[in-house]
Amino acid sequence: MTRRNFLVLLLIAKVIFCFISWYIIGGITKLGDTQDYLRGYFLFRESWTSTAFIMSITGKLFSSLVGYNVIANFPLMLLGFYGIYLGTKQLVLTNSQWFGLLVCLCFPSTLMWTSIHSKEAVLNLFFGVLAFLLIKRLNGETWNVKEKVMLLITFALISFFKPLYAPAVFWFAFYSSTYNLRVKKLLITLTISLLGIASFIALLYIFEQELASYLQTFHRNFSATGELTRVGRVWQTVDDFLLDALNGMLIAFVGPTFNEAADKITLLPFFFEGIATLFIFAVLLLKSVAAPQGMYVHTFFMLFGGVVLFFFAQYPLGFFNPGSALRYKQAFQPFLFIMFFYFAFSSRNGQVNAQKSGQKYVS
Repeated sequence: MTRRNFLVLLLIAKVIFCFISWYIIGGITKLGDTQDYLRGYFLFRESWTSTAFIMSITGKLFSSLVGYNVIANFPLMLLGFYGIYLGTKQLVLTNSQWFGLLVCLCFPSTLMWTSIHSKEAVLNLFFGVLAFLLIKRLNGETWNVKEKVMLLITFALISFFKPLYAPAVFWFAFYSSTYNLRVKKLLITLTISLLGIASFIALLYIFEQELASYLQTFHRNFSATGELTRVGRVWQTVDDFLLDALNGMLIAFVGPTFNEAADKITLLPFFFEGIATLFIFAVLLLKSVAAPQGMYVHTFFMLFGGVVLFFFAQYPLGFFNPGSALRYKQAFQPFLFIMFFYFAFSSRNGQVNAQKSGQKYVS
């Protein structure tokens, strides 16, 4: 499978799932806020600092032009697809590897939430631009002024739509910018990692009371009635939040738990999808950092640290509701797959191709 085949099949899959999501899934349950966006439900907020207001403006515009129907979802679906187009533009993959990436990007929940009028589709565009810029730097090229400005704008837009993703985006950007420096990478890795952990602990200590009051009501964002939609406890203190973190990050990423999937059979495929995604991440991480005589420490910290930060951001968003867990992770999951495929396959394929042609390749 060539990259062109990959893109064509991915676009076809997105279009098909757009119809499935709108007519079948949307007929059974509510598609998040998509229907509200297309009806302009949040226009009353009248604030450009509200992402729901912005999504309602674009949604109302599209539905006014083509009607309140499935076609109104196409603009953002295509923007998200363009993000994948950009993010994969510099990948050097074999036919089987392109097919593997296609499978990873065609998980049902991924196609469902990125093929409709959603924030996840918008964020796929921004993360695609980010992947394009990071891979260019990882390949040994430098960012020109235009690309540096684009990186800052992309960081700002992602942070605006999902502020919790900002640390993970900064982590990836920093490690990518220092990847090819002729300095002791291990020293940089350890220094930045320790500074990051120290800063996190300091911020928790400084804003402990403010965080506690926010965490006590956070669960109300995931239910129309403000009640818990899954068995668990409401966080009362920052300690509660941290004690649940390790288990909570896995639950929030996978989506439904096994017990939830067993009680509601429709959730079972999504449970297995989440477990399969974790397994694939682990395999790709091992392949990405494996070196002939050890491991690539800088790459390990970049990927593992970035994944942990994304999972930690996903934790409060998906802990209280399996549906929210399935939805929100689709904003960054395609980006992680692209980065994993770059390190596990593309960078090594590119190095081999460069050696065969006599060109210099920086890994």
